[in-house]
Amino acid sequence: MSVPRPESSSIPDAPGAYLFRDGDGRVVYVGKARSLRKRLYGLTIRPERLQQIRNERRPGSRYATLSNCEFEVREAEALMQQEGVPVLDVTSKSVEELATTILQEAKLLRRIY
Repeated sequence: MSVPRPESSSIPDAPGAYLFRDGDGRVVYVGKARSLRKRLYGLTIRPERLQQIRNERRPGSRYATLSNCEFEVREAEALMQQEGVPVLDVTSKSVEELATTILQEAKLLRRIY
């Protein structure tokens, strides 16, 4: 089952709640935010690195060509810019570095449970 996602431009810059659903549509997480829109981030990667990753998965495929990777990255970045979504380059960031960057940019407090 596909779960519909709202257009990013329809997400308000106001307090609200959000739900994460599984593939069957069951709610698996409920969150809240002072500004839902400020919780949006777009991730990008240099096409050359994306090509390396894809060549490991599907060597020699059109999916892994540099031209295809350049096209996909360019289109994704244009969409994020059009929607006003901040973009972070993850080419050389670890998951931990990326999480720290988002926490700092969004001015969120890190909570340890």
